[in-house]
Amino acid sequence: SKVQGLWGEMILEHLLENSGLKQGYEFEVQVPLRDKNGQSRMPDVLVRLPGDREVVIDAKVSLKAYEKMCRTDDRDEEKRFIQQHVDSIRQHIRGLADKEYHRLEGINSLDFTILFIPTEGAFQSAISSEPQLLTSAMQKKIILASPSTLLAILRTVHHLWRQEEQTRNSLAIAKQAGNLYDKFIGFLESFEDIGTRLQQTHSAWEVARTRLVSGRGNLVSRSETLKDLGVQSSKTLPSSIQVEDEV
Repeated sequence: SKVQGLWGEMILEHLLENSGLKQGYEFEVQVPLRDKNGQSRMPDVLVRLPGDREVVIDAKVSLKAYEKMCRTDDRDEEKRFIQQHVDSIRQHIRGLADKEYHRLEGINSLDFTILFIPTEGAFQSAISSEPQLLTSAMQKKIILASPSTLLAILRTVHHLWRQEEQTRNSLAIAKQAGNLYDKFIGFLESFEDIGTRLQQTHSAWEVARTRLVSGRGNLVSRSETLKDLGVQSSKTLPSSIQVEDEV
């Protein structure tokens, strides 16, 4: 039974790896938790979902009767072993339902637990022999899953995580774009302020230049008068400075 349990867990881990989920982030193995009575519980796998939700997967179902059924050639024994196989799964469903993994403390689980049956043959044999097994399990908040159905579930979870990641990236891009736009508007405001100040500086320059070259007693005219009176100088006025007639 212990070997079967380890084998089931090994198959489960293989499916988790193939699903694309990342261990330690999107699923964890053998997580120690406690139930509402403080009793220690350790689910085989805890799959994390977007939105801070989880779902527990159990892989400890016994396949002893199914193995006996596969080895026998006697039709009567085969029927008896199939019934034992169904009874074993039904008993495991009851035990799993009593544990209420979906109510464990420290997690925010979906309202059901997945019971993993690690071979397609064992799953199909039980369902074919007892078609109501799926419904009765769901009524106890237990979902039966074969390797193929569980892989489909896990890949759906993987897809949800990728969508969540894309959504986070889109929000980050939108935030960065908003910040960039705000910076751009701030730059335009500063640029306009620089233009205004340049215009003010140019106006001040024109006033100063007017005082320098025009009007009665301007500085350029006085300087040239000194030169006419015999002041010695090796330099002349720049060509851009034209003395305007005094009024």
